[in-house]
Amino acid sequence: MVNIILNFVLIISMTVYGCEQSWKSFNHHCYALVERLEPWHAAMEYCTAFSASLVTIDDHDEFVFLQNTLRAHHRANDARQPVIEYWTGGNNIINEGQWVWAPNSEPMSFKPWAPGEPDRDLQENCAGLYNHDDFLMNNDNCDFSRFFICENEEKPNGEVVG
Repeated sequence: MVNIILNFVLIISMTVYGCEQSWKSFNHHCYALVERLEPWHAAMEYCTAFSASLVTIDDHDEFVFLQNTLRAHHRANDARQPVIEYWTGGNNIINEGQWVWAPNSEPMSFKPWAPGEPDRDLQENCAGLYNHDDFLMNNDNCDFSRFFICENEEKPNGEVVG
């Protein structure tokens, strides 16, 4: 009798994705809180150097993640703290009143503005998350130096599990 033994080996491999060290992961995106004071345009250039862009806030879940991250990092709503604001990619630089996300000029569909924002100040064309409004969005002068948040997509980290 001839015994035929068939061995089936099923190997499932999966590439592990992740963020650079010190970047925070949420929903397949990576976020860096950059505590370096830069005007909005320089902040955008800084993020670009890391294959990222200033953060775009696409929905409520992403906003809550960012807000909670910033609250944990700073004591929100403490009037004794100095002004802390983080630039986002939000801007109306090209068309006053038409808020879009840089760098691709997608219209903002989710807008977590603080009460009374955006105000009608024609010199305030960039959006940041502001600590005195519980890190809701505030429009501000793009030439002011602020901290900023860079965002990119998670990338394969070279590890294969299987």
